This record gives sequence, C-alpha cells and structure tokens, in this order.
Amino acid sequence: MDWPILIGSIIAILLVSGLVAWLKLGEVKLDSVEDACRWADELVPGFKATDAILAADAQAALVSSDDDRLVLLKRHGAQFVGRVVTRPLSVLQQGQYWQIQSGERFFGTVTFHVDKNNRDKLLTLL
Repeated sequence: MDWPILIGSIIAILLVSGLVAWLKLGEVKLDSVEDACRWADELVPGFKATDAILAADAQAALVSSDDDRLVLLKRHGAQFVGRVVTRPLSVLQQGQYWQIQSGERFFGTVTFHVDKNNRDKLLTLL
C-alpha cells in the first residue's frame, strides 16, 4: 500500500468537502411563502400559486392556487420536486407532525412540522 497517496487522497477529499460546506453548495431551503410559490409555478405547468404552508424545517411545502389545486413540494437532493395532489388528502397527524400522502409510490409521504398558526392554515386547505 502506498501510504503517501492514500494520505494525500484523504486530505484532498477533506479539502473538497470543506470547500463545499463553506460555499454552502447543495444547501437549498424554502425561505418564504413566495419562494415556495415560485418553485410550484416552475415545477407544474400552468400552475399559478397564491399561497403556501411551509414546513418548520423549510424542506417541504403545500402550495395552493386560484383554481383550488394543491402542489406538494419536498426537497430532493439540491432541488425541490413537486406533485399535484387531489382532495381529500390522506393525512396522518402525530402531535405537531403531519404526514401527507402524495398518492404516488415514488414521491411518497411528506412530513410537516408546523407551528400553531400554520396548523390552522393547513386544516383549511385539507
């Protein structure tokens, strides 16, 4: 085993991972309702977002439109993916956590941790 090459490779990996962390590459969050609406508009053709409920960790959102459609957003790697979901939504509540089923096997369940204000807003959309 060539120890200098092994040690050099480990140092290079640590330097690259440190640079990625310092530049915050791959870090994506929903910073605001407007941000969630923009993502939904971009991901779903013809969707015109009007309001959104953000998860407390900024990793998911439920976005509504004028025509009473809903888009469920969740983080997937360094971007967001979204699906149009239909009412009635399949929802499971466990304390402050809400699990919303997308109805698609590959998209799966999206878990929200919502505060009291957003909980009331979420209940009106369901």
